[in-house]
Amino acid sequence: MEEEKGMSKWKIIMIIIGVVVVIMALITVITPTDTSEQISQNSNKDNTETTYKYDRNGSYLSEIEINQMYSNPESFIGKNLKIYGKVFNIESFQNGYAIQLYRDPINYNQNTIVYYYSAVPTVLKENDYVMVDGYLFSNQKYENVMGTTMSAPTIIAYEIKKSSYVEVCSPTLKSVDVNQTQSQYGCDITVSKVEFAKDETRVYVTVTNNSGYQFNLYKYSTKIVQAGKQYEYEYNYNADYEDLQTDLLSGVTSSGIITFPAMSIEDFSLVLDGSSDNWDIRIQPYQFNVQVN
Repeated sequence: MEEEKGMSKWKIIMIIIGVVVVIMALITVITPTDTSEQISQNSNKDNTETTYKYDRNGSYLSEIEINQMYSNPESFIGKNLKIYGKVFNIESFQNGYAIQLYRDPINYNQNTIVYYYSAVPTVLKENDYVMVDGYLFSNQKYENVMGTTMSAPTIIAYEIKKSSYVEVCSPTLKSVDVNQTQSQYGCDITVSKVEFAKDETRVYVTVTNNSGYQFNLYKYSTKIVQAGKQYEYEYNYNADYEDLQTDLLSGVTSSGIITFPAMSIEDFSLVLDGSSDNWDIRIQPYQFNVQVN
């Protein structure tokens, strides 16, 4: 049953990946030729006469204003802003590089172009999550791979930093340190932390097997009970979370995140189950009572 669940989930993942690959092949491709030259002339940090004036120390757009910017970029040109997103294209040019990102990567929405005058960092690549601090330069028009003319807000970055799926797509509303460990026959399970988010609940788990036999964790059968309601394990195929292994040989430790649907920020019980290849012992369910202060 465990293998069937795993296989069905992987089939779903592979289908989704195939669809995404097709979509990405049809989306925009940056061609930062004329535009990069124009930006270089108008935004060089040594150039005091700029076509698009901005104030490095000025105020920043609010979340509401940033959403409005995607409908009417011209009204916000020269304004400072800080956004998070997922990179889907990187192009280099003479003085720096340009990235194309989705501010809303879950829905492939709010396409944004960012120029940064620095060498392309080796740590930055497609599908990375980033934070961009900069100002709105223009509403750039370009052609996508299908030859269709499109436009996107174009930002000159003061700084670009790598971020994470959690920070960009699923910010933590409340984090609870649990730090509870339960042991049976040398099979230890530790719940270190729980994070409540708007769209999911994340449980950080570490399993250590020192039993002398293989330990099988039934991750897909993990459950949460809260206020008389039961929540089932729910795989998040959009996230890049560390995967908790399910079949552990003796002497192995594995850590990862188990995800559940969004739930109320209040106390709950977490139940994990497993078995040992030593048929002389019977592993009982591991139950953790999580208190939210």
